[in-house]
Amino acid sequence: MDWLPLLSTLAGAAIGIVATLIADRNRWKREDAKEALRLRLDVYTQYTTIVKVLGETLRGLAEREHPSDDERAHALREAFRESGMQPRRPRPLGGTRQSSRQDAQAHA
Repeated sequence: MDWLPLLSTLAGAAIGIVATLIADRNRWKREDAKEALRLRLDVYTQYTTIVKVLGETLRGLAEREHPSDDERAHALREAFRESGMQPRRPRPLGGTRQSSRQDAQAHA
């Protein structure tokens, strides 16, 4: 029995499988990078929109007369609350850090 044709076939199959796996992995990385970029762009767009609307609201509050400083502070706090802009809490040192995608999804 001649082993050369069998070994050639097996080597060709192995090369084909490895090449397919590498191509799929590269394609997955590209798609993952595109998805991360799209997600980042969505988050930046949402943030910019919120900041713009909040700025307009704060400008309107600044131009308005308020009977007292307490009422002005209350109106400012209420404007921040209604805007959806939440202050970031610092992460504990040594804690687990979320990836940018997980962080963005948690705050979206």
